[in-house]
Amino acid sequence: MRAGLTLYLAAAIACVDPLTSNVTSTPEWDLRNTERYAQAVTGQRPDTAYGWGLAIEGDMARWRQCSGPRVCGETERLQPKVDILAIEKVGTVEAGDGGTVDVLKLTLAPRRGYVVPYVNPVKANAP
Repeated sequence: MRAGLTLYLAAAIACVDPLTSNVTSTPEWDLRNTERYAQAVTGQRPDTAYGWGLAIEGDMARWRQCSGPRVCGETERLQPKVDILAIEKVGTVEAGDGGTVDVLKLTLAPRRGYVVPYVNPVKANAP
């Protein structure tokens, strides 16, 4: 009985992070969410990707992913072209068929790492 009550109380004061599906305490989640929002607003969280064979088709950009400036693979990534903020050539490596390719460092728009809370204005102003 006591363990069940403890588990219930722990679940009542915790929430599930919608970005990771991990259970965390509400104050900790609120603090992380606020920090992520501030970082996104000030532009401190750009996402960096390395790749080769960049091709822009319509509104989408496609490239083959590299795990770093010297190790490249054949996995394709697809992202809206408006999310690519900067492109920089960082070197060349040998690709799968023996040819050399240019390795690009792609600076991407920060991924949304925060959740905008929704407050119903009707219920918030109710007496």
